[in-house]
Amino acid sequence: MSLGAGGQRRNRSDWEKTSLLAGGAGLWEWDHRNTALTLCTGAAMILTGDAKLAWHDLPLGAALARVHADDLEFVSEKLSGAIYPLSAQLAQFRVYGQPKGIRRILMRGRTRLDGDGTPDTTMGVVIDITDADLSEDEWFVARADALDEAAQHGLAAYNAIQASGITSLMAPARALLLEIGREIAADMNIRIRRPH
Repeated sequence: MSLGAGGQRRNRSDWEKTSLLAGGAGLWEWDHRNTALTLCTGAAMILTGDAKLAWHDLPLGAALARVHADDLEFVSEKLSGAIYPLSAQLAQFRVYGQPKGIRRILMRGRTRLDGDGTPDTTMGVVIDITDADLSEDEWFVARADALDEAAQHGLAAYNAIQASGITSLMAPARALLLEIGREIAADMNIRIRRPH
């Protein structure tokens, strides 16, 4: 199992550790050439409900096992059709969650093109946003916008570093993405606990 262009291995333990600490968040990577989705442990739990499927190249059907039937075609098209490297792809959809019922998920990713301009990989984050209160005050909205922008720039930086082949920058770029994911998850937890 390899993640990333050129068969480069990513540090699995870093991904697993930080995605589990974030709670309700994870990283994913879509390989356009092999039409396979690779999930970290957090993303595997959200999208498939099975942590054993983490770090394997999965066909879409297996990787999106918990996606709501009404949203499956939309999510599949978003992933397989993600070809716009300059703009982040964004999707909100539902998954079947046990024992918590239907969960709302936010997925964001950015596509990296190869030297010929052909989509190579799309990497992104998946976050369970079910418990986020959509009627939060302006502070949360402004912070969410800032974190969203940070996520876009972080994904762009990661893809640029990956394309450059500078392996010493890969771990810090991944760490940045995971820290942004943690902040988003922490904000959602704060929203849940705030009195309404």
